Amino acid sequence: MNEETWLSGLKRHRAKVLGGQLSRGFKSHRLRQMGNAMIYRFYKNEQGWFIDLPHYPFSKAHLAMVKGADVLLEQLAEDKNEIWFEVSTQPISQYTDVLDRVKKLGIAKGAIYKGNLIKINHSILEENNLWLCPVTLFVFLHYPEKIYYKKI
Repeated sequence: MNEETWLSGLKRHRAKVLGGQLSRGFKSHRLRQMGNAMIYRFYKNEQGWFIDLPHYPFSKAHLAMVKGADVLLEQLAEDKNEIWFEVSTQPISQYTDVLDRVKKLGIAKGAIYKGNLIKINHSILEENNLWLCPVTLFVFLHYPEKIYYKKI
């Protein structure tokens, strides 16, 4: 997929979000929003970890959690194949951790984040970092400076 196609999909998504029709959610569950916080399901199959975004307009392969995000999910899932998180760009009560943006790699290239409270057994640029792909833009509409998350 070229960058122009990807960005036009992002614009459609942004229009739906800003127009009040949240296209994020689950096949059998409505997306719950609590102020700025959103709840997402992550699941593991024989191919690895994925975020559950059934309305994502491109290949489901883009939803794979890789380069440290999979490592973090594996650590937090405690041998389960599914995990739910409340996520926000604002502090969440009793959050599990906050990821700080270390570096933006470009709109279509993702961003690198560093964990704070939980040691991520992965290294990109330095120890305890992970990469979040451009699907992050479909969730937050930008690469936030901070991503708070709470395992639920």
